[in-house]
Amino acid sequence: MTTDRTRPASRERKVRFGLLPKIILFLFAALVPLAAITWYVSVQTLRQKMTEEFTSKGMAIAKSLASSSVDLLLTRDASTVQSAIDQFAAISGVQYVVVYDAGRHLVAHTFAPLVPAGLVEKNVVPGDAVQQVKDVQYTDPVTGTESHIIDIGVPVLAGQLGTVRVGMDRAIIEAAAAGAGERLLFIFAGAAVVAVLAGVVFARRISKPIGEVVRIAERVGQGDLSKLVPVTSRDEIGQLAHTFNDTVVRLRSLVQTEAERDDERRTRENLQRNITRFLDTATEIAQGDLSKRGDVTSDILGSVVDAINVMVDELGALIKDVRQSAPQVSGSANDLISGRRERRGVGQRRSPHARFRAEGR
Repeated sequence: MTTDRTRPASRERKVRFGLLPKIILFLFAALVPLAAITWYVSVQTLRQKMTEEFTSKGMAIAKSLASSSVDLLLTRDASTVQSAIDQFAAISGVQYVVVYDAGRHLVAHTFAPLVPAGLVEKNVVPGDAVQQVKDVQYTDPVTGTESHIIDIGVPVLAGQLGTVRVGMDRAIIEAAAAGAGERLLFIFAGAAVVAVLAGVVFARRISKPIGEVVRIAERVGQGDLSKLVPVTSRDEIGQLAHTFNDTVVRLRSLVQTEAERDDERRTRENLQRNITRFLDTATEIAQGDLSKRGDVTSDILGSVVDAINVMVDELGALIKDVRQSAPQVSGSANDLISGRRERRGVGQRRSPHARFRAEGR
């Protein structure tokens, strides 16, 4: 029964999930979602900030061109307008600049060689609007690549002279956000590795004394009270080890008391058995068997049995001497009896002669 019970317990100990894996799992469970949330929030915040910055930059460029192109559009000086927008096209983040008149006829643009079809219609700015911002997509007619653009449109003279459109490239924003996200992930990965290593060291400092307590507790459960848990700290684990040691010491005293009771019971039982055997031996001695001797034991009965054995030895020796002297005594008695009889016979023979002598006189 004991073996059957200990086998499942040993299996449970083999498959148990220790404290160190739990701490590592907790760190991963805490750090991975935190890193993901932080990465997402940071990337989205950076994307939003850069979008606002690009929108503000494009709006400033569009308004500057709209205010400076009034006279040029009135005079239809397309070359001067082209030179002006070429300067702004060199600014980082500017994908294109397009200027067209009130009839949506192109005046100047930075595309080479053609403006993508339908681009003008994707953000038609009404004349009563100060500006209009839209996200547009178009396919480059030369490369065939699709571009995502923040399109800012500002009307010139309330739309009577035309519209200035500035396109800011979203690819730059996405690339910057992705790069920042990757750097942030690397930072979090390094921090996670450091945190896990620190957690492993911390977990080992916790699990080692707890493992000592468990190991000693298992030995106590098996009946071995000879070991105590080494107390190496003054924290809660140290207090636990100290309390466990006090418990083991108290168990030792209880086990020793029980052992003493067991020894006393065994001594009493042995004494009873010795007394029974001695009484049997004494009965046989009383019946005349002087060859019997009591067993001399180490208890209090041993001295009594030893004294009685000595007495029986002396009694046996005395009886032996008596037996040896009996034939001599018997012979002497027989000699005395024979002598007496002889003297009596002589006396009887002498008595007739005495009577005869007396009569002769």
